[in-house]
Amino acid sequence: MLQTAQVLANLGDDTPETVERQFDRVAQRMEQEASRDGSLSEPLRHFLKVSTSYGPNLFETYRVPGLPRTNNDLEHFFGSARYHERRISGRKVAAPSTVIRGQV
Repeated sequence: MLQTAQVLANLGDDTPETVERQFDRVAQRMEQEASRDGSLSEPLRHFLKVSTSYGPNLFETYRVPGLPRTNNDLEHFFGSARYHERRISGRKVAAPSTVIRGQV
C-alpha cells in the first residue's frame, strides 16, 4: 500500500492519466498478491474494492489545479475560510452560508 501512496502523492507532477495508469499497475500487483492465500489478502481485497468504487473520481484532484487532495487539506481550506470570515465580520461563529455557497 506504500506504493499506492507514493503514486497518489504525484511528486513528479505527472499528468492525471499517468497517475491513473501507475495506480492501475500497482492495483494489479495488489490483486495478484490478494489472490494468494495470506494474512494480507483480506485487507488488500478491501482496499481494492473501495478504491475501485471511487473509480475515475479518485483522480479528479489531479485535473483541477488547487483542489485539495485529502480530507485534511479540504478541512484546512474550509477552516481557514471560516476563520477569516469570523475575523472580518467580528462574529464568534461563521455564517453557514459562507461554507455552503461561498462568497456572493
